[in-house]
Formats: sequence, structure tokens, C-alpha cells
Amino acid sequence: MLSPTFNLVELMEPYQRSLLLKKLSPRRAWKKLSMAMGDWDELIRTLPNQLSTLFRMVQRQEVSVQLMHRHLEPSVNRLVFGLMVSALFVGSSMLWAFSAPPLILGASVFGVIGSVLSGLLGYRLFRAIQHSGRLEESDEIR
Repeated sequence: MLSPTFNLVELMEPYQRSLLLKKLSPRRAWKKLSMAMGDWDELIRTLPNQLSTLFRMVQRQEVSVQLMHRHLEPSVNRLVFGLMVSALFVGSSMLWAFSAPPLILGASVFGVIGSVLSGLLGYRLFRAIQHSGRLEESDEIR
């Protein structure tokens, strides 16, 4: 619908120049510098007192670090379960592909059993995740 001779770059060029001049203006640079100097001034004035307070708390052993996680265990359990199912599937597939004995009808017994079992366990994990819609302790796979 636009004219084939229409050039957006040419149309925007005057605006580009004015925006660049505003961005590089000395007034803007001075304003940013003065704001930064105010922040640095406050930091320089308050930092020694804050550090002194922190060191006193460390000396009195009043400082402790506490790490908390929320609902991480079900996620980790599902991740580990998924990795185990994947490993079972890959190993079983290799047994099946290389016809590792014992064989029944030319297929590796352990390869077929492992592949079917990994498929069932994978489906169970998929359904558990789909059913929960979130990873909470009550939805944990047992």
C-alpha cells in the first residue's frame, strides 16, 4: 500500500538528529552528573557508619545468613525422576537395538522390558505434571 519510493529512513532522519542532539546535550549531561554526585555524596556520608555497625554485629556474632527455598523439593524430585526414566529408556533402547541376549523373536528381552517400563514411568511423570499444573509438595511423585 506504500509507495515504492517511500523511504522511512529518510523520513526519520531529522528526528534522529534532534534526538541525538538532545541525548548528547550538555544540559542533560550536567543533570545526570549532578544526580550521580548526589547519590555518591549520600553514599560517602552514610557508608562509614553502616560499615562500622556491620563490623560490630559480626564481632558480636549477631549476623547470620539464612537461605530459604520454597517448593523446590518437588521440582528436584521430578527432575531426578525424569533423568532416571530417560537413562532407563536410552539404555534399554541400546540393548534392544544391539540385540543383547537373551533374545525372544530377535528382540532383546531386557531392552523391550526396559523400554516399556520407561514409557510407562515417563507417562506417569507426564500425567503428574499435567495434573498438578504446578510443582507443590502435595503433587510429589511417590
